[in-house]
Amino acid sequence: MSALLATTLIFVFGSFASIEDAQAIFDLVCFPNVAIWTADITRYAREGSFISCLQLFEEMQFCGIMPNDVTYLLLLYVCNHAGIVDNASAYFKYINVNVGTLPNLRHYACMMDILGRAGDFCKVINMLKSMPLEGDLSFWMGLLGACRIHGNADLGKHACDLAVQLHPKEASAYIMMSNIYGDAYNQHQDVLM
Repeated sequence: MSALLATTLIFVFGSFASIEDAQAIFDLVCFPNVAIWTADITRYAREGSFISCLQLFEEMQFCGIMPNDVTYLLLLYVCNHAGIVDNASAYFKYINVNVGTLPNLRHYACMMDILGRAGDFCKVINMLKSMPLEGDLSFWMGLLGACRIHGNADLGKHACDLAVQLHPKEASAYIMMSNIYGDAYNQHQDVLM
């Protein structure tokens, strides 16, 4: 069985919750490559078996398979949904060490979302300062969402300004910033009463 066919079958079976079939395909492959391992990790991620994802990642490395940027992006998503900030930070640091390239915008967006959901805006700001890429609208809207959750109007204003620079006619950034200010006003009113 070719690696491409095995990867596709694992991905498809994993997508439709046919876990046993996906495992059978994985077991048939004599020397699984990084794509096959990543497809198998994806299968567990779709189930919500985050610990299994991380264990499979460790097993992949133990077998001598080096993760690629797609594998690391998947791990960041897994950590994000599981709320595992420390692991995510470690995986993010290893991208340029193990893959040999800098993280791309999707890696930065996922890491920003992880830190933003955790309310760790000091790390978000440090990441933004060191980020060699320009964020796109979805990146800045993600940051705006985290700022709204935690009431960070200052950083929210910065994200809003950058989103508006990219797409001045897109209303979502204005609406999100208005909601951040509205929430701050309501909290201020509650304190006064």
